[in-house]
Amino acid sequence: MSKPGNGFVGFMGRVGIICSALLALGTIIAFVSSFAWRTATQPIVQAMSDEREARQAADTLIIRRLEQVGVDVLVLGRTVGAAPNSPVVRQARAYFDGRTGVP
Repeated sequence: MSKPGNGFVGFMGRVGIICSALLALGTIIAFVSSFAWRTATQPIVQAMSDEREARQAADTLIIRRLEQVGVDVLVLGRTVGAAPNSPVVRQARAYFDGRTGVP
């Protein structure tokens, strides 16, 4: 008589143990590699995020400057044909001196 652990059933039990161990090892390797990848790429992702924020800030500044130039052109356009001491010219002078908002 053979022992219960011998034969095909025993062989399949050993194969199952080996497969389970390989699966556990693969899972551990996957977790370690994902952590290593995240740690390695974090500075790159942070730099890209900082660059994007800097570009957005620069774009906002350019838009504000363009809006200001448009307002300045409108104010100058109003004052070109006006008399030297008219209210339009006085408002434009105050605006360009920074004493008032858009006239």
